Amino acid sequence: MKKSLKYFLIISAFFVFAYYFSNGNSPLTTSSSSAAITVSSGSADYQVYESLEELENNSDLIVKGKLYGEPTIQNIYQNGVHIDSVGKTEIKINDIFKGQVSEGTIIIVYEPGFVRDNILETMEGYVPMNKRGNYLLFLQENPKGEYVVMGVNQGKYDLSITKKATTYTSISKEKLEKVDYVGESPNRFNKMKNEVFEKYNE
Repeated sequence: MKKSLKYFLIISAFFVFAYYFSNGNSPLTTSSSSAAITVSSGSADYQVYESLEELENNSDLIVKGKLYGEPTIQNIYQNGVHIDSVGKTEIKINDIFKGQVSEGTIIIVYEPGFVRDNILETMEGYVPMNKRGNYLLFLQENPKGEYVVMGVNQGKYDLSITKKATTYTSISKEKLEKVDYVGESPNRFNKMKNEVFEKYNE
């Protein structure tokens, strides 16, 4: 199942951009916990996984982990022209279910979402990781040994959040750290997260 392309950065092209054209990180801007954050959500052509098993089979790495350090924004350039930006996050691995890494390893994960100037710039309702979260991640490896979240919003689940996802157009920074998804397909996200909880939330 595919969704129509409305957003420039698609996952299938991201590895090429990240490997060949990335140039420079920008620090994420901060705001007060009560400040209203506007949700700017783009759409993309991406693989929709119909089951947890399908997501698992297509992932290079499945791990539990927590945010390590401060996330940044990775600017992506092609021929010297800025074409897009993604979140760049370090994750410390606490548990491994698939893949050749060790507990305690710190990996770089590129995320299809970040907050800048009180705007959540997100693809398909993805919510960027924060220090409060306890994450189960389904990841795909790029040629540099770094990772991208599988299926845009289908490859990251905060196991500390039990409340069902819903759609947001504006949200406070404090509340954003307590939700796992803000897009327009919460039922599909909730269905997959229920499967994830049943198998991985010990």
